[in-house]
Amino acid sequence: MRKMRYISILFLILLAGQHSQGQTTENPKENPQQESIDTFQDKLNYQYMNMPLEKKRFLIQYQTDTFRIESTYLRNSENCINETGTTKCLEEKAEAYNKLVTKYYMMLNQLLNEDERRALKQSQRTWLSYKMGERDLLISIDGTNIASDDENLQREALIYLNITQSRLSLLKEYILLKF
Repeated sequence: MRKMRYISILFLILLAGQHSQGQTTENPKENPQQESIDTFQDKLNYQYMNMPLEKKRFLIQYQTDTFRIESTYLRNSENCINETGTTKCLEEKAEAYNKLVTKYYMMLNQLLNEDERRALKQSQRTWLSYKMGERDLLISIDGTNIASDDENLQREALIYLNITQSRLSLLKEYILLKF
């Protein structure tokens, strides 16, 4: 399982690097980003060919969703040259990941029985409290209002992004347990 993750990460890095350098594969289509995603999905399909179909479909969907966010972030990174731009880019990326958290939360919820759903709901509430608590901690440690400084806003966006990505990763693992 760990080897597959490393291979997946390697594919993400290679494809993101090709995309950010403007390289395309053979037979370019009208939308190069869609072509990159299609190529990425084909490679994942090959990588997971010995897996059960449901698990394979889920992993391809998950990795395609995250690849789409990362490639969009890389493509828009030219607009992130100052602190305000970097903060905006991080906030957009975190918001995109937050939408995936909602999507995969709903997906997991459908796979669970009633007792497991209650536990998931409580876990999600706890996670939301934790996320807000981290913001409060940052304000407390910094001693200033977070909205008064670009550096603080950037730090808050990065913390929010990291927390959201880690929650998404956990939801993915829980879904895989149900297959």
